[in-house]
Amino acid sequence: MISPDADQPLFGLLTILRPLGISDLPSLFAHMGRALSVEIQGHDDLRLRGVDARHGDGGVLSLSFGVALQSAIKRYRLTLKDFAPTDLAPEMLYLIEANQAAMSASRSLTERLQGAKMLAEEQAHSDTLTGLRNRRSLERILDHLAQTKESFSLVQIDLDYFKSVNDTLGHAAGDMILQHVANVLRRETRHDDFLIRMGGDEFLLVIKHLTDHARLMSLSTALIRGIEEPQEYDGTPC
Repeated sequence: MISPDADQPLFGLLTILRPLGISDLPSLFAHMGRALSVEIQGHDDLRLRGVDARHGDGGVLSLSFGVALQSAIKRYRLTLKDFAPTDLAPEMLYLIEANQAAMSASRSLTERLQGAKMLAEEQAHSDTLTGLRNRRSLERILDHLAQTKESFSLVQIDLDYFKSVNDTLGHAAGDMILQHVANVLRRETRHDDFLIRMGGDEFLLVIKHLTDHARLMSLSTALIRGIEEPQEYDGTPC
């Protein structure tokens, strides 16, 4: 309620921003029924919405937080008891919270789907036995290097006597050898080089930013030395 003598208390508490020029009761009553934009003095970051209506010699000023409802509830620790039974603010808050919950669930689902997609793409371009990249990934790698115009070298590896290991000791022994080779390749190369199992006992290395022949020969020597390290399967050298 706004009584005719409430001029000083009211405008000592509130500042009416819109419409312009409202600074006392006569000017407020002159805008009766119009939407108001109101600011609590000392809280210029919190805007209220309001409307005033004539009531006897005075009037009624109805205020609401509008879009600032959520921040106002947190700041002033408001509860349901602070709102009139007919106030729609609590229902608005429920809608805001429901919308936020739905958006959070949507983001979570999107992140999971994106993660699953990335994992599927990674698995599609990875060799399950060795963890290296597979033949399918080579075209994508070369396309990327062509676009970025990065220099690189290719090192091809073909294992001697691998078929005889498979034939005499079985596929489990052959798998062990392939995993050993993969570990050597990881050990002797850099993290941004591309290590590819082309299939069977064939491997291909894409060595980025290295075209010096002497350094490539040194790398090849280290790879051969590592691959030739003695391995045993069930006590049998292979």
